Amino acid sequence: MEQLREIQMLTNGVNTFQTQINWKNMMPGEVSIKWTHEVPLNVNCFLLRAKLDRLPTARALTRRGIQFMSVLCPYCELEEEDTTHVLFRCPMASKVWEYVGH
Repeated sequence: MEQLREIQMLTNGVNTFQTQINWKNMMPGEVSIKWTHEVPLNVNCFLLRAKLDRLPTARALTRRGIQFMSVLCPYCELEEEDTTHVLFRCPMASKVWEYVGH
């Protein structure tokens, strides 16, 4: 939950994300997405796919029968690569959010 608050602080300065995601009182896995014309369609689609856990992560592809040598995140190799890890828990994701916020 603390990481989500940090992301909220980062995204407050980014208009495209600020209008798209309601981070208030959000529990992991619960994201409210508001479609808007102010944001490119591909960003809207990405956010929807993330909410529905439809990003092509190792976990999602394994569920579809695609085999990997390892389902660990290729960047940090600390956790299984799933949507939440890729967007929030991975140290690389933290660096990206930090960059976006500046």
